[in-house]
This record gives sequence, structure tokens and C-alpha cells, in this order.
Amino acid sequence: MTNMNMILDMTKINSTDSPTHQVVKPSRQSGIELLRIVAMLLVMIVHIYPGTIGFSYQRMHTAPFSSINSFVLESMAIVCVNVFVFISGWFGIKKNLQSIGNLCFQTLFFAALIYGVLYCFAPQKYGNVDALSTILMWHTDDYWFVKAYLGLVIFSPILNSFTERCSEKQLRWVLIAFYVFQTLYAWMSIYGAIWFAGGYSATSFIGLYLLAYYMRHHASVCKQWSKTKWLLLFFGIAFLQAILASWLTWYNILIAGRLFTYTNPLVIVQSIALFMFFSQLKIKSKIINKLALSCLAVYLLHANPLVLHASFRNLILDLDANLSSYAFACSIALLFISIFIVAFLLDQIRLFLYQGLCKIGRNFLQKQIKCS
Repeated sequence: MTNMNMILDMTKINSTDSPTHQVVKPSRQSGIELLRIVAMLLVMIVHIYPGTIGFSYQRMHTAPFSSINSFVLESMAIVCVNVFVFISGWFGIKKNLQSIGNLCFQTLFFAALIYGVLYCFAPQKYGNVDALSTILMWHTDDYWFVKAYLGLVIFSPILNSFTERCSEKQLRWVLIAFYVFQTLYAWMSIYGAIWFAGGYSATSFIGLYLLAYYMRHHASVCKQWSKTKWLLLFFGIAFLQAILASWLTWYNILIAGRLFTYTNPLVIVQSIALFMFFSQLKIKSKIINKLALSCLAVYLLHANPLVLHASFRNLILDLDANLSSYAFACSIALLFISIFIVAFLLDQIRLFLYQGLCKIGRNFLQKQIKCS
């Protein structure tokens, strides 16, 4: 799910870029930055429903109201990853080594920091190669988003070149073919094309990247629809999915989970709707812009494989088993706020270290140039 420019300070710009990629002065749109923050909250919700608590026939019949509410939350939250990638496609990824280095350093910083802290508290549990390898993301689900996004970044120059040179018709038919194929083999049949990984892959990200470009440059509906219509479309699809999932689960038809995948065409449309709503918000806030720069840090902190698969999920299950619905909601809200605060503060340390390393690197290169 779970950056997540991903999420991020990856592209450094979310302002309007010219089709010819001319250099323009960065101007961050706070509406889009706010969307990054909201999307990261949605990522954490996805890691609760269904990531931890899950849905079942038994739970639907013993606690129907709670189950339906959970489906509604999941229906709204499942757009999280698609939204992040769509933002990158809308503004374009301007690949440069410093941005890639920043993303890699940020990921390494949090992975190494978390491993180091856990090792200090439980050396017998974490003092092994399997746990240590999470720093380099060797397992399939170790920061899967970061790896998939890096794959997208690697191919972004080719994608940018293609979109600049192809006609509207060519791009349209490429997208039609792509999404027909993805729907058939990566949604209706999750394992029909395993390299799509149900949307957890750079392959799906490439499709979203091209779709975002097409929507921005060729889709007239983006200018014709008001933000109210986009918001109604978002909630309309969410409630439709929640009702359908509740009905399927009530009758023990085991395909409800298929609705909550990143490759579901309705989820993709819903992601576009949420993006378009926030893109039309005319707000300016330095605080929002500052917080949005550390959104990836929130993902890297709570979705670390050594944390997500143990501490985070155990805490959620414990809260769900021992608290009332109201107390559980309040506890989750407090947990989310705490994670955001800790992640933001740690990311300031990371930024300080990275800027220092960049300064040292620049000074070293300047000395080498002078010597030569």
C-alpha cells in the first residue's frame, strides 16, 4: 500500500509544468499538498481495514453495523496509493540523481533507524540476517511502494518522451488497451498476469502515470466538472462499493475483497475524482506544504515490515478487542496524530543530515574540479 513525487519531496514540484519540460519556478499548490496528507491518512486506514482487522462472514453477522462502517472506510481509503501515483503523472517526474538519492536516503534512514532501535531492545529477536535484510528491502513486501515507485522513476524519461511525441489518439488507444488488459488479468483474475501484482507494481504505476497525463492534457471533463461533482462521484463510488461488499459478505460470497484492489476500474475512477476535487481547491498554506514534504516519512515509519507485521497490527487488534466503537475511533485518531508528529520530527533530522551530505559532496566535487 501502501511516497507512496511519491509522496514527497521526490519531484520537488507539483506546479504546472510545460509540455516541453521548460524550466519553471516551483510553485507548490497547497490543495495538492493537502491531498498528499489526506492520502497518507488513508494509507494507514487501509493498514487497519482490511490490513489488520479484516472482514468476514462471521463478523458481518455478529457486528453488522461495525462491519458496514468498516467497509465504508475501506471504500474511501483504497484510493490512497493510486492518488499518489496520479499526482506524479499529472505533474510529471523530472528525474535527477539528487531527487532519487533523496528518496533512497530517506528510505535507508528510516529502515536503519527502526532496525537499530528494535535491535537495542531485543537483540536476540532481531540479530539475524532476515531482520537485517529489511534495511535493503530484500523481501517482497519490504516497502513495496518505494520499490514500485523507483521502477516508475527509472522508466519516466521514456514515458515522458512518449507522451510528448504521440498524438491524443495514440495515447488514448494505448490506455484503452492497457486498462482492458489490466482489468482482465490483474483484477478479474488477480494472478492472470502476476507481474501486475494486483496493482502493487511499477507496471500498474506506469498505467496511472500515463492516464494522469492524458487526463490533464486531453480530457475536457477535467475543466468542465466542478469540484462538487468530483466529490459526489468519489463518495458515490465509495458507498456503492461498501454496499456491494456488505451484501457479498453477508451471503458469504468470497469475492468482496476483489472490490478493494488498486486495479479495480471503479477505484481508479474514484482516485481521479478525489484528485480533481483537491486540485480545484484554491488554498495557500506554508504549514500544509511543510507537512506534506514529510508524508513519505509517515509511511516509512509505520509500514516498516518489522513494525507493521507485529507492533502496529497487534496494537490495532488489542484496541479493537477491548474498546467500544467510540473509544476505538478516538484511539485510532490519537495514534495517527502521534505517528504523524514522530515521523515529521524524525524526518527533520533526516533532512538536516541529507543537506549536510549534499554540501560535503558538492564541496568535494568542486575541489576535484579545481585540482583537475
